[in-house]
Order: sequence, then structure tokens, then C-alpha cells
Amino acid sequence: MEHLQAVVTGLGVGAVYALIAFGISLVYATSRTLNFAHGEVLTVGVFLALTAVFFDLPPWQGILIGIAGAVLLGVVLEKVVFTPLKRSPESLAWLLGLLIVGAVITNGSARIWGQSAYNAEQLGIGSALGLDHIFHWGDFIFPAIYVWLFV
Repeated sequence: MEHLQAVVTGLGVGAVYALIAFGISLVYATSRTLNFAHGEVLTVGVFLALTAVFFDLPPWQGILIGIAGAVLLGVVLEKVVFTPLKRSPESLAWLLGLLIVGAVITNGSARIWGQSAYNAEQLGIGSALGLDHIFHWGDFIFPAIYVWLFV
């Protein structure tokens, strides 16, 4: 039974990697740019969602705010940073620009939300979004976050 539980846990963690890979490939397919700031844009969306939830908005509204914020940031970055830097294809300026944007977003979010914002357990993210619930099915344990990842 322990091996089957490891499979369930592996599928849950694998779903996270699959979502990240899907996002990166979707951005590349549509813009022909390897967006090295992809994770940082998603991080800003999550922080916006958590901020909304901590201000007593319902979780579904927080999620919508986070999605809207991440989309808005992505559009601004595309228009202000990515497109101008891609105009000279022989240059690697776009690569350096993306790495700099990632560093700026990471440091900016640490300034806005604090360095402790990168510790999910300290923030209580699971309980804020109702994801700390555990489902039991026989001997198997399914954290609610795995269910949401598959959905």
C-alpha cells in the first residue's frame, strides 16, 4: 500500500510540473519566446490572489484577481520588454532582458509581500484557499491541492 501512496503523491507532484511545462510551451508556441520570467509572473498572480483572500474576499474572487493580474503583467511585459528586444533576432538581448525581468519581479515581490512570502507554510496558503483538507479513500490520502491540480 505504501508504494501506491507514493504513486498518488508522485502524480500530484507531476501535475505541478505538467502545468508549468504546459504554460511554458503555450507561451513559446504563441510568441516564439522562451519566457524565463514565466514563473515570476505566475508568482505575482498567486500573491495577488492571496492578498485578496487575506482582505476577506472569497477565494474564487481572489483567484480571478490573481489571474487578471498575471495576465495584465504578461501583456505589459510582452509590449514593453519582449517585443522591443526581439526586433534584432541575431542579438541575445531578449535573453538577457528576460533574465533581468525575472530578477526584478522576484526582488520586487519580495519587497512588496516580504521575504517570508516565499514560505508557503508560514503564510498559511493552504488554509487561506481551503486547500489544507485531506481526503481519505481507504488507505489512500489525497490532499485537496492534488484534486485541484488535476482539475
